[in-house]
Amino acid sequence: MSLTLSIEPGTTEYRRLLEFLPVGAYTCDVEGLITYYNPCAALLWGRAPKLNDPADRFCGSFRLYSIAGHPISHEECWMALALKERKEYRKEEIVIRRPNGEQVVALAHATPFLDEAGALLGAINVLVDITNRKSAENALQRSHDELAMTVSRRTEQLTALSQHLLRVAEEEKQHLAAELHDELGSLHAVLGMELESVLKDLRSRAPELVQRQANALRLLQQARDVKRRIIADLHPVTLDHLGLVATLREHVERWSRTAEIAANLQVASKIPPLRKDAALALFRIAQ
Repeated sequence: MSLTLSIEPGTTEYRRLLEFLPVGAYTCDVEGLITYYNPCAALLWGRAPKLNDPADRFCGSFRLYSIAGHPISHEECWMALALKERKEYRKEEIVIRRPNGEQVVALAHATPFLDEAGALLGAINVLVDITNRKSAENALQRSHDELAMTVSRRTEQLTALSQHLLRVAEEEKQHLAAELHDELGSLHAVLGMELESVLKDLRSRAPELVQRQANALRLLQQARDVKRRIIADLHPVTLDHLGLVATLREHVERWSRTAEIAANLQVASKIPPLRKDAALALFRIAQ
C-alpha cells in the first residue's frame, strides 16, 4: 500500500501540518536523508539530528532495538524498509534508546511517497509513543504470571493434601476391615458352632424350638454375608490379588443381588496395567 499526496513533502503547508501533530513525525528523501522532523520526533529520539546529514540516515534515534531487545541498525528500520521496498508498514513496534540511556517504545507507521507516475519521492514515518501502554501491559502480564504460579502452587498443595487424605482414609478403611474380619469373624464362628450344638440338643429335647433355632442360624449367616459385604466395600482384597476387572465384576454381582436390580458390567477388551492407587480410585468411582 502506498500514499499519494497532493501536497509535496517539502512544502511549507506540509511541514506546518506535521508541526502540530501530537505524535512524532519525520520525512526522508529517496536516499534516506532526514529532510524534516517535528518537535515530538525530537522528543522521542532525545536528540535533534542535523537535516540531510548522512550520519543520520533513515532515523534520528540514537539506538534502535526490536521489542525482544535485539539491536536494529538504521538501515533495517521501518523507514528504510518503506523506502527500499516501496511498501507501507503500519503499527510496527520498535524500541528507541535515547542518548541518556532512556528507552521508549513506539509504533512506527512508515509510508513511501509516490508521484502520479509511481516514482519514489521519499517517505514519512509517524511514531506513536506507547511506552506507558507497554509498561501497563507488561505489569499486567507479570501479575498474570504471578497469579498463574500462585494457582499452580496452590493446586499442587491441594493435590498433595487430597492424596494424603485419600491415603489416610484408605488406610483407615483397611484397618477397619481387618478389625471387622478378625473380631466379628471369630465371634461369628464361635456363635455358629454354639448354635449348631444347641440345635442338636433341641431336636431331642424341644422339637418345637428347632425351627426357631434354624432361623437364628440363617440370621447368623446373613450377618456373615453383611460383614463380608462391608469388608469388601471398605477394602476390596481381590483388588490386590486379582486386579480391577475381577473386583468390579464381583462388586457388581454382589450389588445386583443385594439391590435386586439387574446390572451388567462391560469392560474394554484390553486394559493397560494400572498402579494400585489408580485401580483403587477407579473402583471407588464405580462404587
